[in-house]
Amino acid sequence: MVQNTHQDRGPGKGFGFGFGGFDKNEELLSLLKLDADKLGEELKAGKSLAAVAEAQGVSVDDLVSLLVEQQEAKLKEAVTAGKLTQEQADKMNENAADRVQKMVEGSFTKGAFRGHGEKKAEQDKAGEQ
Repeated sequence: MVQNTHQDRGPGKGFGFGFGGFDKNEELLSLLKLDADKLGEELKAGKSLAAVAEAQGVSVDDLVSLLVEQQEAKLKEAVTAGKLTQEQADKMNENAADRVQKMVEGSFTKGAFRGHGEKKAEQDKAGEQ
């Protein structure tokens, strides 16, 4: 039986992705040579994680590799713990590098990840003016 994998989810939990998780990711902070507060400031200022990495002299490829490795390790732990099947983990790992690449190139400003419907409504409203 596969258990609910969403328990204990929230800021700083899960895979360490999302605005609340980066500041708890010690390997990421070490790679970027930043503390959690400084990284948070940079992201709140609208910089992408890729831009922060580049400003710190870290290649985006190294950043993506770290985050993909972390995701793979978390999924392996979930399989070992019986929270996911291997098939589920494999599916989640498909195209992981591409997804992580897009994530690190995105901005974390308010509204950056709104749903398509909200964006469409804003476009329609702007067109009416």
